Amino acid sequence: PMVSSSRILAMATLGGAQALGREQDFGALAPGRKAAFLNVDSPALQGAKDAEQLLDMLTGGGRPEILRWINDNGNIAA
Repeated sequence: PMVSSSRILAMATLGGAQALGREQDFGALAPGRKAAFLNVDSPALQGAKDAEQLLDMLTGGGRPEILRWINDNGNIAA
């Protein structure tokens, strides 16, 4: 409860890449980095009023209905 939603997201993205020694390839949206996006499909997320509320919902332990990985070619991974 003492950690902000934006900090949790940073730990899960760039922090994870740094922990694995892969921050040059993953963890941020930047030229030269590899892209792998997780599409989170949940009606609850559509009701977010702003970015802060959306981050709270994503990091607050809710259960999304559908998760899909989208690779750097824009294809949905199975």
